[in-house]
Amino acid sequence: PALRLPSGVSPKHVTAELSIDPSQTTLEGKETIDLQVNAPVQLLWLNADGLQILDTNPASTVIDAQPGFVGLQFAAPLPAGATPLQIHWKGKISNTDTDGCFRQQEAGEWYAMTHFEPIGERRAMPSFDEPSYKIPWKISLRVRKADAAFFNTPVESTEEAGEQKIVHFVETKPLPSYLLAWAVGPYERVAGAAMKSGQPTGVIVTKGKKDWATYSVSSTPKLMNLLADYYGVPYHYPKLDLFEVPLGTGAMENPGLISFNQVINLARPGTQTPQFEVRAAQVEAHEFAHLWFGDMVTTAWWDDIWLNEAFATWGEAKIIEKFQPSWNEPSDRVRATEGAMQNDQLLSARRIRQPITSEGDIKTAFDGITYQKGSAVINMFEKWVGPDKFQKGVQAYLTRHADGNATATDFLASISESAGRDVAPAFSTFLDQPGLPLVQEKVVCGAGKARLDLAQFRYLPLGTSSRGTPRWQIPFCARTDKGNLCTLIIDGTAKIELASCPAWIVPNAAAAGYYRSALDDAALAKLIKNLGKLTGPEKMRVFFDVDASAHAGMGDYARAFEMMGKLANEKEHHVVAALLGPIGFARQELVTQELMPKYAAFVRKTFGARAHKLGFAEKKGEPRDSTILRPQLLRLVGDEGADTALRAEAQKLALRWLANHSVASPELAATALYLAALDGDAMLYDRFLTAAKAEQNRLDRQRILNALGAFRDPELLARGFQTYLGDDFDPREAYSLIAGPASYAGTRELAYNFATKNFDAIVAKMPRDFGGSVPRLGAGFCDEEHFKAMDSFFSTRARSFAGGERRLTQTLEQIQQCAAFKAKAAPQ
Repeated sequence: PALRLPSGVSPKHVTAELSIDPSQTTLEGKETIDLQVNAPVQLLWLNADGLQILDTNPASTVIDAQPGFVGLQFAAPLPAGATPLQIHWKGKISNTDTDGCFRQQEAGEWYAMTHFEPIGERRAMPSFDEPSYKIPWKISLRVRKADAAFFNTPVESTEEAGEQKIVHFVETKPLPSYLLAWAVGPYERVAGAAMKSGQPTGVIVTKGKKDWATYSVSSTPKLMNLLADYYGVPYHYPKLDLFEVPLGTGAMENPGLISFNQVINLARPGTQTPQFEVRAAQVEAHEFAHLWFGDMVTTAWWDDIWLNEAFATWGEAKIIEKFQPSWNEPSDRVRATEGAMQNDQLLSARRIRQPITSEGDIKTAFDGITYQKGSAVINMFEKWVGPDKFQKGVQAYLTRHADGNATATDFLASISESAGRDVAPAFSTFLDQPGLPLVQEKVVCGAGKARLDLAQFRYLPLGTSSRGTPRWQIPFCARTDKGNLCTLIIDGTAKIELASCPAWIVPNAAAAGYYRSALDDAALAKLIKNLGKLTGPEKMRVFFDVDASAHAGMGDYARAFEMMGKLANEKEHHVVAALLGPIGFARQELVTQELMPKYAAFVRKTFGARAHKLGFAEKKGEPRDSTILRPQLLRLVGDEGADTALRAEAQKLALRWLANHSVASPELAATALYLAALDGDAMLYDRFLTAAKAEQNRLDRQRILNALGAFRDPELLARGFQTYLGDDFDPREAYSLIAGPASYAGTRELAYNFATKNFDAIVAKMPRDFGGSVPRLGAGFCDEEHFKAMDSFFSTRARSFAGGERRLTQTLEQIQQCAAFKAKAAPQ
């Protein structure tokens, strides 16, 4: 097989026992797969990646078809009907990967754990590793007596086995293979309150961290109850534990045993900041939403992974709004949507519902298009259909497909039924074609009449050639001083008649539409004068779209800087943070060395007074927005603003923090370390490096390593590159010694040259398929010369890693777009 298993044989149930010892790098397992065979078959294909099949019953000849497949050739055909198959195998417990079954060391103790989505389960067990094979699993783990063992379901019984024990778990409800999970080691569990539906909750941490779990222990049942209320379906599984991955890449929604990188939802006592609380609750809400969308109802194939990820992202925002209304989640949604739009403006952008033709397509399906664009489109159509009708459609979909698989067609049918109209034609224009809509708006007034003229195009930045003229059916809503104006733009143009000429018009009411807007000059000038009439999300969306208009050659870039001056002192931190990306871009790519003093003066004039007022001294009882803005504004003014006073103050705080971590919050400490590094000499570098080597706390060590990557002295950065190649740090942590310099225009060349010269060494130290991400180190380049050099160096290498070719293509396109805009905007 090349991608999918042949049809004709399917699993109905699996019983398995695996031996897991975190101190070892191998695992062993025995399983019985109860098969349903449609017609006699002599050669059976299964998914297996890097596994050694020791024997089978019935006996078979093993055909190794790596990566990903194994064939079992039987002497006599397996008969049609129900047939059991027994397999005994060995596999690897990886030291470097964060998928499959892997192990990590924390505070001197070894832990083994899993992350199987999308296709990692085949690295631990021979199986039918596709989402449509959704079956019950009866799993037992043979572990050391001193180790705790956890699985998706509660423990059914434990039996002694010499120096080991066998932990038998309750059989699961029907699950696809990628949702199985286990965690083994000297873990400790903190019990939380039960959900209102009765299931217990808890947080599982590495040894000695029980008091780090306070927040998640409290937030888990609250968020789960809110989700169950919205979905109208109680939690579907018998328990819910969250378990720590010391050095992970995120979180994973395994029912009953959700994994979390410790940085997300564990906080050392005294370090539970507003930033931590928002991050923890958002990721928890996302993973918890999956327990319905993805777990209870599972996508039939990876082309519909948006049914899992987009809905979890959308559900996360909806529940956080109820959980903590003061956090202004609608503004955070605009921030996330803008990230998706940046991806979607590439000609190489994926569709939300992207056809899957390779393993690389599966692995690159988990991106901003699937998550944030998908969520934004759902949000737009929820507003168009009406929240109550949309909720009923969601509930019908979940009830109808519980414990089964579903497709986009199934979902849209449920929403259409509830809405009383067919939403599929309009919704599908966003699902099944790539790209970002642009709606141009012109206000026409005269002779006592007024109207709004609309025209839709595909938004494309400079440096991109148009391919075709896609059309979307866009639920469009604008807001004026007279009220809301809504229509569905079906064709290339539309008109909305107005009762009178508006004093101002917001072209994307509540920032709820997934499209960029371009107002005519007169209407935009009026809107900028009336920014105080806009909500926080609307201010952000207008600013992002003004900036984007300049990048497409349709507007004056000075407009964006004019708006910065008007928005810099906004109370809401989301609005101020929205300004930082374009400021950083201008400094990195457009401002010449001769103009740098004027640029820095602009940053100080616009943001300096507020940064100094906030200062490095955190204050009890201050507004959350101030706490969250402080490290962001201090970093901006200290770095882009070249504020020497702030840099000096930052260095003092950084040195104090190295001696006593309680003197600053984690976020403020990270800013102080970063700013101190900018002018840092060899003596300071040595202090940071010594501190990083001595630091036992993984999160604090990462902050110091990040700062080491922010020094600007080429000789010091070269030392960092050699440190990365050494053995003092886990290479996944130390990668910031390369990525940090690559993020700054003045040192990017050094980092890129090191990475290309040492490409093979980097790939050997990092997780599987990481080589496909190395080209991202050059994403900040903005010229044709580097475009050609990167294309030449990586074009062959990228193809050898799953998903690498797509990542390289998109990186190169970003460079082209940047170079085209630079040619136009830099002289201005």
